[in-house]
Amino acid sequence: MIVKICGITRLEDAQVCALEGADIIGFIFAPSPRRVEAPHVKDIIAELDGNIRTAGVFVNAPLDEVNRITDLCSLDYVQLSGDESDAYAGDVHAPVIRSIPVSDSASFDRVSQYTHYEILLYDTASAMRGGSGTPFDWSLLAGKKRPYLIAGGINPENVSKALAFKPDGIDVSSGVEVSPGIKSAEKIRALMKVVYGGA
Repeated sequence: MIVKICGITRLEDAQVCALEGADIIGFIFAPSPRRVEAPHVKDIIAELDGNIRTAGVFVNAPLDEVNRITDLCSLDYVQLSGDESDAYAGDVHAPVIRSIPVSDSASFDRVSQYTHYEILLYDTASAMRGGSGTPFDWSLLAGKKRPYLIAGGINPENVSKALAFKPDGIDVSSGVEVSPGIKSAEKIRALMKVVYGGA
């Protein structure tokens, strides 16, 4: 089970994620209340001693900008949450997490146009391109291509329902926050307890 906690803006939150056993932390480089600048992310990652994998989240950014930030910060993954082409994804300097916005069963048809990705991320379709804080109909996931993570409104109270659909992992942001970009150590611990402790 992969646990990705996205929208990290502070070192202390990244450290809690690593300590509690999260697998990947995400930094948002697209317009968002959780947006961070590359030099700040580089500094955070330098303090983590490789104890957790990192992802940069981009939405329709110029490829050279994505690769510059990826190289500067030594990101482990690049998450593409816009309309980037498969050829674009093939030129990214890190393995790709391809975000697929889900509104109905037809949303999954987009997957067939992509080959350059390591992980699929099914998230609630929204104008914000992620970060909606609202779940989609997880029952739509039956039989879908793997490996995939699910995102959209997952929190300590409903994560067990998400896990019942047997995803390869979950992606959480607002569900473990006290305000946009400010994580709650208590909520992170509660989430991880359910994921790994079966609480």
